Amino acid sequence: MNTRNSGRVTVSLVAYEHPAEELRPLLELLERDPQVAAWIVVDNSAFESPEIAKELEEYVVAHGGRYLASSNVGFGSSHNRGFKALAGTPADVHLFVNPDIFYEAGTLEQLVRVLDENPDVGRVMPKILYPGGRLQTLNKLLPTPFNLFGRRFLPGFLLNTVFRKAETNYEMEGAYDHVFRNVPFLSGCFVFLRRSLFEAVGGFDERYFMYLEDAELTRVSGHVADSLYWPDVTIIHGYERGAHKNLRLTWIALRSSVAYFNKWGWFFDRERRRLNQAALRERDRILREK
Repeated sequence: MNTRNSGRVTVSLVAYEHPAEELRPLLELLERDPQVAAWIVVDNSAFESPEIAKELEEYVVAHGGRYLASSNVGFGSSHNRGFKALAGTPADVHLFVNPDIFYEAGTLEQLVRVLDENPDVGRVMPKILYPGGRLQTLNKLLPTPFNLFGRRFLPGFLLNTVFRKAETNYEMEGAYDHVFRNVPFLSGCFVFLRRSLFEAVGGFDERYFMYLEDAELTRVSGHVADSLYWPDVTIIHGYERGAHKNLRLTWIALRSSVAYFNKWGWFFDRERRRLNQAALRERDRILREK
């Protein structure tokens, strides 16, 4: 593994049956980016798909990264392992990144600068676009049971008519072109934060195999430091919404939802109410001033 002394950022990504060629665009970015001090691929299908794993390991090592073979222990657990594996790197920022992310040169440098200029901020999130340039509305309120179960099981025409206002509020529509402090729920596809913050909250909560570990992380991180949504920086995300297409992933998402609400409260959650109301007031202020 190569380590750049000038780099400020360590990076981990979790792969699952991802051939090296599929990951190549992102891995080339990590290899070239002077802000990246070290990077690691945690391969959750290393023992299930040994041929794919061998090719991926060879590619990663040949291009200066670190490869960690793993069983499929879950998204958050695997990122925790990758984070710990890079603990000896002299860097103060970490990026948890999905395999389907792409960003332009200079993106990480800009985000590091935002953290440097805002010492009370522990995490910064850029604007996220689909590959064609359309906005992804991934900034959200903390979810209620209706938000999660209704979105998966109610017919689309009801969500777009009767419950349209609830949907637009949940996705914070109208506020994606403005700097926004303390969005209640930031996506886990690109988590750019101070390493000290992640250590302070104890990493990803491993009760979530996949889904809602990002809501959990946003929430507990907010107890320690502020976050900033920063739309002057954009990234591309090939968003799949797998839980809406795959029965196994739907079951995993339901289990995570139950775990989340059992912890924080199903219908009575004072902190959720307070944080969501504050975010909507700020969103409405932005809309009024447009």
